[in-house]
Amino acid sequence: GAWLVIILPFCISLIFIERKISLRWLISSLILLLVCILIILTTSRAAWICLFLSIPLVNGRKLNKWFLNIFGGIISIGFLFYLTISTELSIFFKGLLPAGIWKEFSTANISPRIEIWNRALKLISEKPLFGSGASSFSSIFHSETGLWQGHAHNLPLELMASYGVLASLMILLPISFILFRSFLISYRDSNIKIKRIILDRAWVSSLLLLFLMHLVDIQYLDGRISILGWLLLAGAKNIIVEKNYSDSVNN
Repeated sequence: GAWLVIILPFCISLIFIERKISLRWLISSLILLLVCILIILTTSRAAWICLFLSIPLVNGRKLNKWFLNIFGGIISIGFLFYLTISTELSIFFKGLLPAGIWKEFSTANISPRIEIWNRALKLISEKPLFGSGASSFSSIFHSETGLWQGHAHNLPLELMASYGVLASLMILLPISFILFRSFLISYRDSNIKIKRIILDRAWVSSLLLLFLMHLVDIQYLDGRISILGWLLLAGAKNIIVEKNYSDSVNN
């Protein structure tokens, strides 16, 4: 899911760049469709959310309108799910979706994650300054519950539990600043027809979606994703550098 989410904004940007219907536009549309289908089939709830967010992020001109439509759709789906969960209609809806996808909506798959985060917060509160040591959360969680979890399923919580709040902030704050600053720069111009602006938004959107996915899991443990994440961060930093340089030249 993380791999697909990373490339999704770039697939969307190709659609915006090739506005006229052509062979290249059709191929780009097909690739985008296949990526979306594959994201759904991953049964990753974080990837599903990023799928909904990707289009309004790249198409910043209608950002507010897209967000209203998306969250309205999510609320409608959630309300429909609540109404049908205890009725005969739920059997009908279960028949429309693969069992693996439907299972992701069950509370049995949500409650354990919340329990993991609560224990991580408890561990941080006990040793907030220096933490409990590298990769200590999994062994402590196992000793307390008898269950095995490789990490805290949240990168900031994992860092704070392992190395303390101060060391974690020294890592997280610069990354957050680069992401926030590059996001503002990429959306300063509403002219979506400019190719450079589209590509900058796709780049920053890819980094933002990867950042959001690390709030519910730690894909960084995959070396290939971690390398790609640093490349995206370096590109976002370059967007800031170019903006500062252009401002200095104009002044």
